[in-house]
Amino acid sequence: MLARCLSSLIALLLSVTPAASQALGGDFILDGGTGQRPQNETVTLTRGTCVHDTANATTYNSAGFQATGTGRGATETYYPIVTVSGEDNAAAFGVASMTINGSPAIEVIDEDGSGVVNTALYRGATEITGSTINVSVTFTEALAGSASVCAWGLKGLQSFTPSSSVQDDDTASGVLVLTTATTVSGGFVIGYCAVQDTGVSTTWAVLTEQEDAANGEHDVSNADAAATGASMANTCDWSGAGDASGVAAAFR
Repeated sequence: MLARCLSSLIALLLSVTPAASQALGGDFILDGGTGQRPQNETVTLTRGTCVHDTANATTYNSAGFQATGTGRGATETYYPIVTVSGEDNAAAFGVASMTINGSPAIEVIDEDGSGVVNTALYRGATEITGSTINVSVTFTEALAGSASVCAWGLKGLQSFTPSSSVQDDDTASGVLVLTTATTVSGGFVIGYCAVQDTGVSTTWAVLTEQEDAANGEHDVSNADAAATGASMANTCDWSGAGDASGVAAAFR
């Protein structure tokens, strides 16, 4: 009789106590292998000021890109997003690799320099902590012009894999079409473009322009906006006539 009572009690307890693997079901999703995030966690975005290096080199590192700001506090943990541009007088070239704080970064999109200006967007492999990052960029060949980087800090991402990414190039500084076909509400879209000219202006559509900068040999511009949850027809249009290149990506 006692054995039957204990058996019934154990069965009752098992029926009302979920397994550990079930306790997270529906409430969390995996975040890039680094842990778990609540699905309803708010994503926040900050940005730093673009920095430039005018040396004609293959690798651009601490001389020009050390202490690149992300807009985050010294004790905050977040994912870094970095855009980069370079100018060369030769034909196609691209970004061979990038490190963030000494660790390999992951390419999201590279326009691959179909003209004389190239742009690319990279993300860190893991979350980092600190208000600044050290960026080192190696191009596929030595540049004849300068390079620039801009950085953002995204906190609270559900996934570090972008929902969409895009690149475009125009050899006569026409409108760059950077439509992010798939975006997720609650996330952000980041855009970056560069032009061979200097002292020109740019106009963004859909994304909000944040900074225009001249590095002495080519001009750069960045923009971002909250994701709408639908396709976003982003464009970047320069007033000059030189080669232009641009990239964009959506995150949530």
